[in-house]
Amino acid sequence: MILSEFIAIAGIHFLAVVSPGPDTAIVINNSVKFGRSAGILTAAGVGCGIIIHVLYSALGIGYIVQQSVLLQQVMMTIAAIYLGYLGVMGLKSWASAYDADFDSPQGQISKRKPFLNGFITNGLNPKATLFFIALFTAVVSEQTPLLDRLGYGVYLVFATFAWFAFLASVIGHPRIQKQLQQSYKVVNVVMGLLLLLIAFRLAWSIVYEM
Repeated sequence: MILSEFIAIAGIHFLAVVSPGPDTAIVINNSVKFGRSAGILTAAGVGCGIIIHVLYSALGIGYIVQQSVLLQQVMMTIAAIYLGYLGVMGLKSWASAYDADFDSPQGQISKRKPFLNGFITNGLNPKATLFFIALFTAVVSEQTPLLDRLGYGVYLVFATFAWFAFLASVIGHPRIQKQLQQSYKVVNVVMGLLLLLIAFRLAWSIVYEM
């Protein structure tokens, strides 16, 4: 593994992963609603979603995605619909927010759902794919062995998970979570609108590129 490449990749990735986006929104949303464990499972899903982009980039498959406008539009459409759905569901529950019982069965969530939320949100994000393609193209030399490229990918997966797990641990801390749940109606509306805004931006990108 080339140290200079690794440091560059780690630095650029850190700046990207801490920037607010769909992954941040879904991790915070699940952490507030369902607690730390659900937030960490969502973070694990996001981390596993990174595997898709890393494989695209490290194996050169991402070039196909980069060159195919149609494929990018299909991915963006699916992502926009999914994020829009999550946003609408968040806004839809605002009317009963004051009566929300987070300890009831309705206030719980299966282990699979938050993981899938994170995985789908990240895995279907074509902008993430393009980011990793650009990262590997600009930073990683063509002479860098495949094993080293995959090593960078493993780091990116775990670094992504670590950041979002940390975020989930903070937001999902019982004291902080309880305070946020007391403002559940406001949080629901804000997160719902944020997800809808991200979905709208994806949809606008599709229309703009057509």
